[in-house]
Amino acid sequence: MEANVITDASVGAAREDSLDDLSATTIHIATLAIDRLYPADWRRLESILDQAERTRAARYCFAADRQAFIAAHGLVRFLLSARREVAPDAWQFAAGSFGKPMITGPSLESKYHFSLTHTRRRVAAAVYQGNREIALGLDLETVAQQTSDLAIADAFFAPTERAQLLAITDPDLRQEHFIALWTLKESVIKATGLGLSQPLADFACDFDPIRVRFQDSESFRGYWHFRQWRPDTNHFMALAVCWPQADPPGIRERSFDSGSLDPIL
Repeated sequence: MEANVITDASVGAAREDSLDDLSATTIHIATLAIDRLYPADWRRLESILDQAERTRAARYCFAADRQAFIAAHGLVRFLLSARREVAPDAWQFAAGSFGKPMITGPSLESKYHFSLTHTRRRVAAAVYQGNREIALGLDLETVAQQTSDLAIADAFFAPTERAQLLAITDPDLRQEHFIALWTLKESVIKATGLGLSQPLADFACDFDPIRVRFQDSESFRGYWHFRQWRPDTNHFMALAVCWPQADPPGIRERSFDSGSLDPIL
């Protein structure tokens, strides 16, 4: 089915508000520039992780990847605690059947949905609190690390998406379109919870307006809303939300680039 669109000019446009200004129709997004954090911030982020998260972080071979993991998982804990009297280190998580993390404790009246993503220089998290049954996926990519090699599109993209790329002759524009497709598709498979077990060619993304078409549309019923933007010149980000109604959710976004976690706390 076709999706509604979230754009900067729509009802669901991004706004900058306080972290505790969440509602049952709002998705809160935060991004954090991890290359500007102070040593004390790193200690604070790592201290709120549970043992399983610390073990996973330690498995990374490179310090930059380890820090990105710590920052993303710490950020989502702070966001979840933004308007609830739950300490950031009290949240408990477990992986679903296809690896998507979910909250297992503490027990709360409201439902929480979240998604997190990270690169070596910036991490991001999205949180929804309310009683709606939704699906939420967020993806962040570093522009310089992506390639518009058509072999990747041939292997992983739907035929209409490959045709979109082939129709673009300017290398820079093709690169930008490739990244837009990649982040959007990643956000969708994060939202469905199927991850890479869901073949990327099984659904197609179109632009202007943004919409997604599934081969098995009965399995992914609902109103799909999207937003794509660049939080800075080096990154591209996409949000995919399967929402129970045609009116899009509100989006509130905060970027923390000051080199301190104080505004989050």
